[in-house]
Amino acid sequence: MILPRKLSTGVRYMDASGFNSQITFMQAAGAEADGTLNPPVALWTAWANIAMWRGKESDKPQQRNAASSFKITMRYSIEFTPTSDMTIVYHGQTYNIESVSDIDGQRVQLELWCWIENGTGA
Repeated sequence: MILPRKLSTGVRYMDASGFNSQITFMQAAGAEADGTLNPPVALWTAWANIAMWRGKESDKPQQRNAASSFKITMRYSIEFTPTSDMTIVYHGQTYNIESVSDIDGQRVQLELWCWIENGTGA
């Protein structure tokens, strides 16, 4: 019996050598009685590709603010689904997840759009 193949969607998937950054997904678990969030805990570690997408600076009184956005590409996993209330830690930088998308709906690769502020995350 021949199993059906995935539909061709015209999307080019990244090959295994492109996933060269090991990232960790973090999420705050609960809060104290006064409403202070507990420190985030590690949920999942995955190999990914991190590409800078756009950067901008804005001058505010007494401060220069820099924000950069990134496209993080990773393999789809049936065991873990990232959401926008999580953060990603990579080499000490905290990336805030703006959106998560399966660009062709084939459950092969996910694209995460993330941002950091002043090089450390917010």
